[in-house]
Amino acid sequence: MSTSADDGMTPITRRDLNESLSHLLGAITVMVTGAIQASEGRLRSELSGAIQALRGELRGDIQASEERLRGELRGDIQASEERLRGELRGDIQASEERLRGELGGDIQASEERLRVELRGDIQASEARLMHELGAHTRASTEELTARIRILDDKYADLPARVTRLEELAAAPVPGRRRRRS
Repeated sequence: MSTSADDGMTPITRRDLNESLSHLLGAITVMVTGAIQASEGRLRSELSGAIQALRGELRGDIQASEERLRGELRGDIQASEERLRGELRGDIQASEERLRGELGGDIQASEERLRVELRGDIQASEARLMHELGAHTRASTEELTARIRILDDKYADLPARVTRLEELAAAPVPGRRRRRS
């Protein structure tokens, strides 16, 4: 670049202008690049700090929200459990009463039916046992009668034998004398 006068009116060539602009552009580029890098570093540092601060705030908010929600959920769960327990107690009591009514009638009917069946079975067993007892008694009587008959047959001639013995005892024995009393 050539400047001969200080008035700023000196004509310059296009080439000189391009060189000056190129040189100026290089200097501006270096300055802008430096400024951008400095700004970028500063912005990164500021952003990093802001992000860390936000993370801390968010963690605190999240923890507070979690604790609040846990407390609310515990309360809701306890209330639901108590409500369900009450409902279940009522349902269970109602079911027990209904079943007692239904089963009570069924049980009584079954008991009565079993009583009737047992009475019939007992009466049939008694009749069967009485029949068997009668048969055994008749058989025992017949056997006893047969044994007595055997004895009767054995001793049927006993009165005649006793009479003969008495006659022999009363008759004098030859060669013996009777004593007088």
